[in-house]
Amino acid sequence: MDRALGEGFRQIKLHERTVNAVASARAAAGPDVPLMVDTNCAWLPADAAAAVTEMAPSNLRWIEEPIWPPEDFESLAALRQSAGVPTAIGENAGNALDFKKMLAARSVDYVQPSAIKIGGLTPLWQVCTESEAAGTTCVPHSPFFGPGYLATIHVLAAKVQASALERFYCDLAFDPCGGFVPIEAGFLAVPDAPGLGGDPDMDLIDQYRL
Repeated sequence: MDRALGEGFRQIKLHERTVNAVASARAAAGPDVPLMVDTNCAWLPADAAAAVTEMAPSNLRWIEEPIWPPEDFESLAALRQSAGVPTAIGENAGNALDFKKMLAARSVDYVQPSAIKIGGLTPLWQVCTESEAAGTTCVPHSPFFGPGYLATIHVLAAKVQASALERFYCDLAFDPCGGFVPIEAGFLAVPDAPGLGGDPDMDLIDQYRL
């Protein structure tokens, strides 16, 4: 937490499942840093409420994918109401219809379509605009380093409602797309070259081709 915040990042997402880990992160971040927790479908519906309620004092912006199976929108809606913690779901959705179902069930506060899972840039834009018109916030799932990541950057830049870009917190020794979307002090400039904004480093790809 100290390292990431010191580098200029202003929002943090954890992959944790225990209340002590989440509380420690909140203590390190202070009260004002937005903190999200992705549990990767950690609990069955009967167990989720107690676990999420325990984390609620850490003032989470959202709890992500708290229930297995991820398409159990009815249980997600019940958890959202009982625990009082906003939910973020959608990375496991395979098409735009899934997002209509989760919105209809009132199971989500932050929808997370994934460009590489729902068919690319056009359906990603469709889900973003339709879900935000319905009153949620779209924060696309984008822990990628290639075209899906670049497509997500452009959608975030174009949509009306601001939201942060999701990126793995790691340093890559070799990044074929990093040259035209460098991150500085927690921010990046949207690339404005044709297409997705730039061409991958083919010399680098050739170097590691199998």
